[in-house]
Amino acid sequence: MCNLSGTTLGYAQFPGGGLPATDGVVIDYEYFGTIGTAQSPFNLGRTTTHEVGHWLNLRHIWGDGGCDFDDFIMDTPLADEENYFCDVGHVSCGNVNMVQNYMDYSDDVCMNLFTNGQKKWMRALFEVGGYRQNLLYSNGCGNPKSITCNDGIQNGNEVGIDCGGNACQPCTNCKTFSVTIHMDDYPEETYWNVVNEQDEIVMMGGRYGSPLAGDSIVVSSCLPYGIYTFNIYDDYDDGLCCGGGIGDYQIEVKDGFYAAGGDVFASTESKTFLVTNTFTFIGPGQNYNDPNNWFYNLKPTLNSLNLKIFNSDCIIPLAPLQILKGTVQINPGVDLRFE
Repeated sequence: MCNLSGTTLGYAQFPGGGLPATDGVVIDYEYFGTIGTAQSPFNLGRTTTHEVGHWLNLRHIWGDGGCDFDDFIMDTPLADEENYFCDVGHVSCGNVNMVQNYMDYSDDVCMNLFTNGQKKWMRALFEVGGYRQNLLYSNGCGNPKSITCNDGIQNGNEVGIDCGGNACQPCTNCKTFSVTIHMDDYPEETYWNVVNEQDEIVMMGGRYGSPLAGDSIVVSSCLPYGIYTFNIYDDYDDGLCCGGGIGDYQIEVKDGFYAAGGDVFASTESKTFLVTNTFTFIGPGQNYNDPNNWFYNLKPTLNSLNLKIFNSDCIIPLAPLQILKGTVQINPGVDLRFE
């Protein structure tokens, strides 16, 4: 706590937004807590709640801009600017503004909620690839939490959540998914997440500190079978290339069965991918030799693939099939599953 000048009640550092020595929250003592020097209308502790929200990667509810700006949270309605006092029912951008949200500028007595979307966004910082994941194992307040195979977190040398590595059981029904980002000159603008079919964040990273400019990061996790979407964002609408340095990103499912990437985009880019052990035929038509008709994007550099043919009656093991220019020679009426 300290005494801040002007009208500033407090401030916080976004994840990866500066030096480790300044990572934290600062609150003016006149607006901290509920007793002593706390002054109305900011005397119920909501200034600290608001700033901790920033420290956990939440933006202001109005996205720090007009109706064309967003805070990237699906269940917070758009607003054109901050709200003061307790302006319940105020309408902007065609929505009733959520003035009760801790990330607005309302009086303390009016603030009372984070949304489920904001909760998931904050918790993702402590999941695999999250910027503050290591905080769960810090010994700054005493003995760190011990690493176990039943804590619901990927830690130690686990390759999935509570599985893999030299201490836990092998991972089943999941595949390793990796994100590689080669930073441009402004890594503090870049952040990303991976969401499942329920729109739940399962991996997340960024914003990154300026010392990573021109450097690279790699984050991996063993994702359960399912459909996922990788989203990457840039604060200043210039992607990773090429006005502010040359960077790019790559995503890949283990064994090279899916790979994608990019560099030139504006504020955001998304890639949907499947984690499974089955090639799914999607058509159109019945051209089983066209790789575009299968829900899997094979890396062009993959030379061979160990496959088995499954049908309703039996399993027929096959020798490795050669993949030429992305085409797998197969027959209709079967599923191809890889091991």
